[in-house]
Amino acid sequence: MKWYRYMMLIVLAAFILPGHAAVLKGKDHQKNRIMDDSPIMARDIRSAGPVWKNPVRLKATKTQAGTLASAVRPDQSLLTAAAGRGLTVRDLQLAADGTITFISGDLGRLPQLRSTVIPGATMQSAVQTPQALRDLQLAQSWLETFASSLKLSQPAAELSLSRYETDELGKRHLRLQQSFKGVPVWANELYVHVDATDQVYAVNGRYAPTPAGIDPAAARIDGDQAVEQSRAHLESEGRLEEIPAAMARLTRFSEPVSRKAIWIDRLGIPRLVWQVDINASVRDWFTVMVDAISGEVLHKYSNTMSEGPVNASGTDLLGVNRAFRAYEQSGTYYMLSDLNELSGGTANLPDNPTGGLWVIDLNNTDATSTSQFYQVTSSSPTNWSDRSAVSAIYNLNKVYDYYRNTHNRKAIDGNASSIITVVNVTEDGRSMDNAYWNGTAIFWGNGAEFFSPLAGALDVAAHELTHGVTEYTANLIYQDQPGALNEAMSDFFGCMVDRDDWLMGEDIMRPGMGTGLRDISNPHNSQVLSQMPKTMDEYQYTSEDYGGVHTNCGVPLYASYLIASSIGKDKAEKIFYRALSTYLTRQSQFIDARTALEQSATDLYGSSEVTAVGSAFDAVKITKSGSGSGGTTTPRGAGENEVNVTTGGTQWIAFVGDDARLGLYDVASEQDYLLNITVNSKEYNWTQFTATADGYYLYFVNSEGVLSRLDLSNLAGGYYNYETFEEYYIQSQGDLWNAAVSRDGEYVALTSTYENDNHIYLLISEELYYVTLEFPSSQTGITSQTIQYPDVLNWSPNTKYPKLAFDAYNQITLSNGTERSWWNMGEIDFTGSELQVYTLLPAQPEGISVGNVQYSSTDPDRIAYSYIDDGSNYWDIKIDNFASNEGDDYLQLSGRDIERPSFSPDDRYLVVDRYSDEKLLIIDLVERSFWALDMENTSGARYPEWFVVGGSYDLEVEAEPAARPAGFALEANYPNPFNAGTTISYTLPQSVRIRVAVYDMQGRLVRTLADEHQAAGRHTLTWHGDGADGSTLPSGVYLCRMEAEGGFNASRKMVMVK
Repeated sequence: MKWYRYMMLIVLAAFILPGHAAVLKGKDHQKNRIMDDSPIMARDIRSAGPVWKNPVRLKATKTQAGTLASAVRPDQSLLTAAAGRGLTVRDLQLAADGTITFISGDLGRLPQLRSTVIPGATMQSAVQTPQALRDLQLAQSWLETFASSLKLSQPAAELSLSRYETDELGKRHLRLQQSFKGVPVWANELYVHVDATDQVYAVNGRYAPTPAGIDPAAARIDGDQAVEQSRAHLESEGRLEEIPAAMARLTRFSEPVSRKAIWIDRLGIPRLVWQVDINASVRDWFTVMVDAISGEVLHKYSNTMSEGPVNASGTDLLGVNRAFRAYEQSGTYYMLSDLNELSGGTANLPDNPTGGLWVIDLNNTDATSTSQFYQVTSSSPTNWSDRSAVSAIYNLNKVYDYYRNTHNRKAIDGNASSIITVVNVTEDGRSMDNAYWNGTAIFWGNGAEFFSPLAGALDVAAHELTHGVTEYTANLIYQDQPGALNEAMSDFFGCMVDRDDWLMGEDIMRPGMGTGLRDISNPHNSQVLSQMPKTMDEYQYTSEDYGGVHTNCGVPLYASYLIASSIGKDKAEKIFYRALSTYLTRQSQFIDARTALEQSATDLYGSSEVTAVGSAFDAVKITKSGSGSGGTTTPRGAGENEVNVTTGGTQWIAFVGDDARLGLYDVASEQDYLLNITVNSKEYNWTQFTATADGYYLYFVNSEGVLSRLDLSNLAGGYYNYETFEEYYIQSQGDLWNAAVSRDGEYVALTSTYENDNHIYLLISEELYYVTLEFPSSQTGITSQTIQYPDVLNWSPNTKYPKLAFDAYNQITLSNGTERSWWNMGEIDFTGSELQVYTLLPAQPEGISVGNVQYSSTDPDRIAYSYIDDGSNYWDIKIDNFASNEGDDYLQLSGRDIERPSFSPDDRYLVVDRYSDEKLLIIDLVERSFWALDMENTSGARYPEWFVVGGSYDLEVEAEPAARPAGFALEANYPNPFNAGTTISYTLPQSVRIRVAVYDMQGRLVRTLADEHQAAGRHTLTWHGDGADGSTLPSGVYLCRMEAEGGFNASRKMVMVK
C-alpha cells in the first residue's frame, strides 16, 4: 500500500465512521478539563509576523540539582569473573538480551571452577561413558560458575545433556538442551566444547534467560486438546488431509505428537505451550505452538523443505546406464540399494526396510491422502524402464558416498537409517516443477515449464539430502535467518558434490529458462532463473517463503563461494560440515554462522583459513562489529532531506517508571535510574519526553502540569539539573499536557489539558503562540470542526524545514445527531510563506485508529506510529516512508500490545511501550528481533524516548531535488521468480504518458498496471499475479511491457510460481 501526506480537505464518509470509537488506550476522552471563555496566554501565530527569526532560548524559573549512580556493563561482569579465576577470554559475543552466543579462550578446568554436583547425571541418556560424565560435570561446573552472567538461575538443573560426541581431533562436544522445571525451552540449547587437556575452550548457542515466571502446572488444556486445536487450525487454512494407514506406514509417518514446551516469542516473552508436530498431509509437516493456558495457536511453521522453481535443479534423463545395487525377491528386482546396513526391520523386505536407499513411485499422481505408492521393480537387474528412478538412485548414491567418504557420515542421520525417495510426483494433477524434503523422504517432480525431470540432477539430489543432514545436526528451524542458513547449507553441499561449477540446476533448465536456477558465484546473474541478495544491504524482509529462506540464502552462499575460492573447496567443505554438525544450533543467525565457521577453521586449520572466513563474511557485510545482518537502516527519501546520524556521545532512554517517576536508562551499561521527579499522569496516560539534538535538554510536563526539563550537560559526571518554567500556561497555571522541543532547542510545542482545546501552542523566544487545528470537511452532514484536542507532538529532524507532527482526538456529529469519534494524525508545515495543516494518512477503515506519531531520527519522510484495531483490541506499530511510498508491516503480529514508538539515533531500532506488562521493548528493524529491557529499579517502564547526550549531529540539511533520469528504463522485477507479488520499477526522464501492462506468453493482455501521465523520476508498481478481474492466474512466464509517448517500449520476463 502507498501512503501519502494528504494535503487536502478531509473527507470523512459516513460509511467509514459508524461504530468507530476512540480506541487509543487511556485516550478515549482522556482530558477532563473544559476551556472556558477566559483569555488564553497566547497569540495566533498566523498574524504574529516573523517570529521564527533569531529565537531566544528559554531560561528556567527554578533549578534543582541531582546525581546518578555508576553502572556495570554485563559483559564486563563476566570478563571480571573469568579474570578473577585466572581464565582467559579471547572472544565474547552477546545476544541482544544479554545472553552469551559465543565465548572462547582458556575457559577453565574443573579445579578452577565452582564444583557442581549433578543430581541424576548418570540417568541422562547421553551419558554413556565415565568420560562423558566427567565432561558433563565440567560443563555444568562452568555454567554454574558464571550463572549470573549467563542470566540463568540454576544452570545444572536447566541444561541437560542431549548429545555427546568426540571428534577426530580428540575434542569433546556437549550439546545441552535448556529446560525449566522439566519442560524444554523450545529450540534453545548450548554447546560446551572441551579440548584434549580437559579444559573448556568454547561455549556457544542460543538460549533464553531463566523463564522464572513460567509455571508448568498452570496448563489448562492437555496435549490431546492441543492436537485437536492444531488440526482445527490447519483445517481452517485448507492444509489438513487424511493420510491412510497404509500410506503412513509406507512413508514412515507417525501420529501427531504433543509435548509441553516453553516457547520464547519474538518479543522475548516466554510462553507455556504444547508443541505439536503433525503431518498435515503427505507433503506438509508442521510444528504448531498452542498456548497451554488459552488454547490459542501462537505460531506455526512448516518443516517441509520444498524446492520450487526458485531453487530446483538437476540433469535431464538421457538414458545413460548407471551402476547401482538392487534387491531381488522371487525373481523380481526392487530399487532398494544396500549402500548401508540394509535389513527388514520389523517387517519383511522389501516393504519395510531399515537402512538402505529405497526408491518408490507415485506413478504420476499427487502426493495426497488418496495416493497409492508403488515399488519400482524390474524383471531384470539390467533393464529398468523408469529413467527418473535410475537417476534418483544413482545420484543419491553418489551423495551418500560423498558424505561417507568426505565426512565419515553414514546416511542422513549418521546412523545408517533408510534414505527414502519418491519419484514421478505431480502437483494438482500436472507435472511438478519441484523437488522437496518433507522430513522423511525426498520427493521428485518430472519438471514442467522450467525444468526437465529433477531427479536426474546431482546437485539437487545433494541439496535435498543435505536438508535431512541438517535436520539431524544443527536442525536449523525453517524460517527467517536459520531457514536461510538451512537453504544455504543445502546449496553449498550441492556444489561440493557436483563440484564442476557454482551453478545450481544448470543441467535441467529447459530452453529459454536461463543457464541455471541460481549462481552462487554471482547471485545477481541475470542469466539464471532466480537472482538473490549478495550482501546484507540487499537482505529481503518479507513474511513470504517463511521469511525469504530461498532468497536470503544468497548472502551466506556468496560468502561460501568467497571462502572456497580463497582456500579451496577441500578445506571449505570440511569447515562447513564441522560448523553444521558441531557448532550451529536451531536458532543460529547469520552472525552465528560466521562465528561457527571461524571456530571450525580454527579447529581444523590455522589463521589464514580463519582470516579467509572472516574476510568473506566482511565482504557480504555480516560483521561482528557491525549490524551482523543489516541493510541500509535509514531509507533515503526522494528529496534527500535527511540529516546525518548522530555519532558519539552516550545513548539514553527516558521513561516513566513506578509512581509516575521519571526514569533514565543507559543503553550502553544497561543500567536504569529512577529520579525523584514525577511527571504528568492521567490514568493510563503519561507525559511524553523529547530531547534536543545534543541531548543536553530533555523536555516534559511534570505532575503539576508545568513545563519542565532536565539539564543533562553534565550527565557524564553523574549530575543533572531539574528545571521548571512556571510562567508558561494557557489559561491557568498547571494546565499543560504535553511538550515537544525542536532539535535545535529553539521552539517548544505544547498541548493543554482541556478537552475542547483544538490548538497546539508554540513557545518561541519566551512568547506563547497558538495554531488552530482545522480540517474543514466537504462531506454533507458532518460539522466543519472535527479535532477536539491534540495529544502527542513531535518535531521533524531537519530544522531547515520545520514540521510538527501530532495526533488528535476527533469527533463529528452526523446529520441525524449521532456522534462519532476517532484518532488520526496530522502535520503542520512551517516551511512556506503560510503554514499548512494536513493529515498524514488517509482515512482509516472502520474501527481503526492511528496515533503516537514519531519521526525517524534522521529522515523527516519516515514515521512510526501506533496502529489500533478497536474491534479486536489489537495494538501494534507501523512504519511508513512518504518519500518511497513504502510501509513496514513486519511488526504487525497479534498480541503485541505495544505503543509509543521512538527511533534509535541511527534508526536501526525502535523502543516501544508494551503496556500489558509495562515493559520497554527494543525492536531491531534489521535483525527482526525483539527483547525486553531488564530494569532493576522499577517494576514498570512506559512512554520511552531514545536520545543521545553529547554526540555529533546535524540540524539543517539543504534539500537536493532528485537527479533527473538520463533516459527511459524498465528494470527487472524483483523478486523473480515470485509467488505472492513482485515489484516493477521504471524511470522516466520527463513528464510523459506511459502504459505498463502484463501479457501472457501468447501475447494476450492480462492486466494493465498503469495507463496515465506521470512525472519524471523513478516509479514502482506491484503486481500480485492477478488478472484484470481479480482472479488468480496460474504459474508461468509473463511479460511486463512498458510503452511511453515518443516511441519508447521495453519488456521484461517475469516468472510466477504458485
